[in-house]
Amino acid sequence: VQNTVLDGFILENGEATTTVGSAFSGGGLYGHTLDATNTIRNLIVRDCNATGTGGGMYLAQSNAVLEDCVFDNNVSASSGGGAHFANSTGLTVADCTFSSNATTDASTHGGGVVSVSGTITFDGCVFENNNAIAGGGGMFVQSSACTVTGCRFENNVAGWVAGGLALWTKGPWTVTDSEFIGNTGTGGGLRIEGDNTENAAAIVSGCTFTDNVGSGNSGSAMVLSKNDDVLITDCVITGGAGTRGAIHIEGNAVRPRVVNTLVTEVTGATAAFVTGGADFVNCTFAGNLQTNQTIVVWR
Repeated sequence: VQNTVLDGFILENGEATTTVGSAFSGGGLYGHTLDATNTIRNLIVRDCNATGTGGGMYLAQSNAVLEDCVFDNNVSASSGGGAHFANSTGLTVADCTFSSNATTDASTHGGGVVSVSGTITFDGCVFENNNAIAGGGGMFVQSSACTVTGCRFENNVAGWVAGGLALWTKGPWTVTDSEFIGNTGTGGGLRIEGDNTENAAAIVSGCTFTDNVGSGNSGSAMVLSKNDDVLITDCVITGGAGTRGAIHIEGNAVRPRVVNTLVTEVTGATAAFVTGGADFVNCTFAGNLQTNQTIVVWR
């Protein structure tokens, strides 16, 4: 599909349902092979559901532009309550809001968004009040090169990994100037879990993490696991609670670097919990409430 603009539509109460044993995707909108000449803007997609993936939208093999859209209160039985982006290289999602979307079946990811394979950019987007049964309450990114800039993840919940944002298996990934507020999961704000290769490289820069909660034995702001090359720099972590500190670095992470980062007022846990190796450079840990423990190294 080429040279198409969808502008100013409201799509509501759409259903992609199961017939003859087949699961359908994209309750509100299904798109396939939309190239860069296509733009989807000013859409409101709400109260839609799918028995497959992408309660609000399913978009595959596309590098279109998606901007100024709202995905609200959509549900998928499988992954991607708000939207599922699959095998899309060069897709841009800008100034969109994903709110109150959910997945319902066991082991399903991406309450707001799931992105699997390809290259995708999120700029100025909001992910709030989304819920995933398994991973990535706000967004779950798997085997996709992904850039996240100026986004906000707030009050999202995951039953398993990463209340706010899960970056999974292969990247590379860049998260810049984004906010993580009040999210809950194993890795309340952010979890980066690679495949122990250079493909799992990530940079998190200039982000704030506020009052996130790490469920189970995890960090409140973030968990780093199975990563080859991760840099956390110029971030501020305030408040929140997790039994594995604000920054939880698992033993299978290959010496991530934390630079110029402030961790303050974390309740009931250390500033950082390290099960392996890590480099902390010019960081400040202040006012955290775990008695006599600023960094715990567990081998």
